[in-house]
Amino acid sequence: MLTAKELIKRKAEIENKFNKQTMIAISGLGECKFRTVTKDDMEDSFAYKDGSEADEYIVANTMVEPDLTDPELLSAYGVSNNVDLLKKLLLFGEIKSVAEVLLKESKYTDECAQVVENLKNS
Repeated sequence: MLTAKELIKRKAEIENKFNKQTMIAISGLGECKFRTVTKDDMEDSFAYKDGSEADEYIVANTMVEPDLTDPELLSAYGVSNNVDLLKKLLLFGEIKSVAEVLLKESKYTDECAQVVENLKNS
């Protein structure tokens, strides 16, 4: 059973999962670096355009490299924000696929908890 002492001992390891970066190879584009999807990212994605572009928002806003907020890059593609740029770079299916990988890497779709033993009241 997990103890407070064990959590203290594993503090750095646990904190590192919030700073994890993932490299994803996107066909026709190349390798891109992404950060972990946070709770705030999820909430913001549902609020962005009433959630109709949640996947686009997640992918555009967690991409670290290339920087989709680079003014020169935005200007080159004739757009004003990173989500619109992403839609010029990737097909909808590619965006959906990357979003699914990001959510899985951030433990939003994994079953990361399981019942070990059902306890009865004594």
